[in-house]
Amino acid sequence: LKIGLVGDYQKINAGAALQAARILREKHHFQVTPQALQNGLKQTHWPGRFELIKGSPDFLLDVAHNPASIEALVKNLKRAFPSRKRLLIFGTSRDKRSDLMLQTLGAFFPEVILAKAPGLRSQEIGVLLRQARGQVKEIFPAATISEALELARKLTEKSDLVVVTGSFYLVGEIRKQL
Repeated sequence: LKIGLVGDYQKINAGAALQAARILREKHHFQVTPQALQNGLKQTHWPGRFELIKGSPDFLLDVAHNPASIEALVKNLKRAFPSRKRLLIFGTSRDKRSDLMLQTLGAFFPEVILAKAPGLRSQEIGVLLRQARGQVKEIFPAATISEALELARKLTEKSDLVVVTGSFYLVGEIRKQL
């Protein structure tokens, strides 16, 4: 079956959806046809899930917000964009393991823009700066989301890729501004 969402982990999610549909059909008599399943998986699109927004540069938005999803994101970036120059915009919530996320991201991204994600639970830039030191080669703090976008455009060329991750709130706000 073809799925509309990009990323290896989406195949696992699609399998879970298929299993749920099977249970609904067999145990609860839902009318779920094979064609409906096929169309549903193929047409599914979630904004902010490995979403590529074409531009100069291109932006890839992914709402990875924990160490496991960050590892999956990096794995999929390596497969999808193996040789493309890339820059990261990262911000997250205080209750997330940003230290572990930055450790994984720092091994893949030579440059990181740290931005405070919108919302009351957002991690402070100072904390992210301390955690990123020693993990990331070059760190650029941004006071606002608009400043992060402006900085990303200054630091990249048209053919580069800017990846935004760490928080649903951060990805949502950047998506709105893009």
